[in-house]
Amino acid sequence: MRILHTSDWHLGLSLHHRSFIEEQRDCIGQMVQLVQEEKIDIVIVSGDIFDSRVASSEAIALYSGAVTQICQECGAEMVVIAGNHDGAARLSSCSALLARSGLYVTGKLPQKLLSCHKENVEIFAIPYFHIDEVRRRYPQQCIDSYEMAMACLCDEIRSNWSPQCRHILAAHAYVTGTQLSESDHAALLGGAQQVGAQVFEGFDYVALGHLHRAQQPREQVCYSGSPFPYSFGEAGQDKSVSVYDTDSGEIRRIALHASKRLRVISGTLQEVLEQAVQEPLEDYIKVEITDQPAGLEVLEMLRRDYPNLLCVTGKSVIAEGEQITLTAEVMETLSPQHVLEKFCQETAGYEPSVQQTEWFCKALAEAENGGDLQ
Repeated sequence: MRILHTSDWHLGLSLHHRSFIEEQRDCIGQMVQLVQEEKIDIVIVSGDIFDSRVASSEAIALYSGAVTQICQECGAEMVVIAGNHDGAARLSSCSALLARSGLYVTGKLPQKLLSCHKENVEIFAIPYFHIDEVRRRYPQQCIDSYEMAMACLCDEIRSNWSPQCRHILAAHAYVTGTQLSESDHAALLGGAQQVGAQVFEGFDYVALGHLHRAQQPREQVCYSGSPFPYSFGEAGQDKSVSVYDTDSGEIRRIALHASKRLRVISGTLQEVLEQAVQEPLEDYIKVEITDQPAGLEVLEMLRRDYPNLLCVTGKSVIAEGEQITLTAEVMETLSPQHVLEKFCQETAGYEPSVQQTEWFCKALAEAENGGDLQ
């Protein structure tokens, strides 16, 4: 049996107010194609299907279309668990009915951790949980850490599984010793919820979600990573899915190639402008200016060559070596008064007076009304 492992779709996520829904659609389309080409039997999605507990209509439609294609058109089955970003109750709505179509969804911790049993394979599900849920489940145990809570759940599974089967676990957790990405905000904040990889001892394959970098903290314990980079800190990271063969025990990582990438371009303003002329880019861009502030004029100049410019950083006029950041959407929301203030701060280091602001607004109004300012 072949199992495709993916996680952290974060459908509906945006960066600097730029939606990634089309890139997500493209990546999921590649997964569906892989399900067909690799003759996948089961797809595991290890949490954070959505970026928000109340997902947008676009995100819900993309998820609905994906699971329909995989379960009905490709003939594969799916095991889906909730992550910390998902609305567990919403995600698992009608789960008993969906299971009849081969879609096994686990929202909150279920009474039985066995998600499905296919041929000689048992797949267990531990969605994202709060430690108090596990304390109530094992009132006789003194559970004083997230790791101990996870260990109790894994012990329960091991005590009930069929010895002759392959044992697969889908879980959403932060394993100690792993590498974090810039977009792993929840893991960074929830460091106390780390678990050691040893708690998963005995499983043939552990399909983890939560961290966005593909990695194996231990043999057979795998993060598939997110299908798309969700921060500029992940620019250049390879994104992929994992395929596990239950017969051979082989784990393969298959790359995903998004239609647009996240790129960071760094250099002096002149170097960045020259690069734009030589190679106009459609990718999502962050520009780091090393020789001057990231002012409005610089941002507007760069946007002519980089249509998907999302962020510019530059040297601060206040402290040498310090950077200031200006995002494209901030510029678009600035009022005329704020534009004047930023111009005066960046070019001369002072705040405009009330009279100067009044003159500027009057001149702007005359210009907008077609007045002659010569």
